[in-house]
Amino acid sequence: MNQMKKVIKPIIAVVFMTLLLGIGAYAEKNNTNNLGTNQVHASSITIPKKMRGTWKSKPQYSFESKHINKNMAVPAMKMKVSAKKVKWHFIGYVPSGYDHRSHIIRLVSLQNGQPVLKGHGPYRDDNYLQMSGKVLTLGYHGGFNNFTKVKK
Repeated sequence: MNQMKKVIKPIIAVVFMTLLLGIGAYAEKNNTNNLGTNQVHASSITIPKKMRGTWKSKPQYSFESKHINKNMAVPAMKMKVSAKKVKWHFIGYVPSGYDHRSHIIRLVSLQNGQPVLKGHGPYRDDNYLQMSGKVLTLGYHGGFNNFTKVKK
C-alpha cells in the first residue's frame, strides 16, 4: 500500500501539471483581450486631430545679432499636417542654401503618442511631432522648430 502511494503521487502530479499547462496555453492562445501588447496595423495609425491643420513658424536669427535678413539662420516655415503626411516649405526671405520647394514627410509610427515621420525633413530624415499647449514642435536629431496654428 505504501509502495503504491509512492508511485501514484508523482503520476497524479504530472497529470495535474500537464492539464494545468495545457489549459493555460489554450486560454492564452484564445485570449483576444491581451493587455500586454497593443498591435496596430500600420494603415490605422494617424496623426492626432489636434496636430492637424496649417502651421507657421517664425524665422530664427544668429545669436545676439540684429534681426535682419543678413543674420537669418533659419527662414520661416509653413506646414500643412494631414492624417498621414506633413507637407512643408520655407516662406518669405530665404538665405542662400534654402529654397521655396514643397517637401513631404510621411507618418511611419507612433512612439509614446508622438508621430514619427520619415522623408525629406528640413534638416534630417528622422522627424517627430509634439504638442506643448498650443505650440506644435517639429523635432529632429539635433534641433526643433516651434509652430503656431494659422487662423482661417
